[in-house]
Amino acid sequence: MLHIINNFPIDCSRLEQTSYGDTVLLNDNAVYAVKKTEKSDKIFKRVSRHLNFCVLSSDLLSRGVSTSEIFRSVCVIEDRDLSTITEEKTVVRSCN
Repeated sequence: MLHIINNFPIDCSRLEQTSYGDTVLLNDNAVYAVKKTEKSDKIFKRVSRHLNFCVLSSDLLSRGVSTSEIFRSVCVIEDRDLSTITEEKTVVRSCN
């Protein structure tokens, strides 16, 4: 399942609704959630074991976040790739 989250900070209950192997697309202000900080490091390592995270490069750019500031396991995708991801996933849950 593809989960799309737009808001930051992220409500932890949103991540609790995921299942092993799901993909979480963080866009808009939610990209701040994958920025490396001491606090986010522990949380992200725990949830990234069973989830796939991705962000749009345009969201990073528009918020002044470089790829060196985010966790390595986060996949940075281009806007044109978004339609491919949504087509591959049979169910999409958006949390705005």
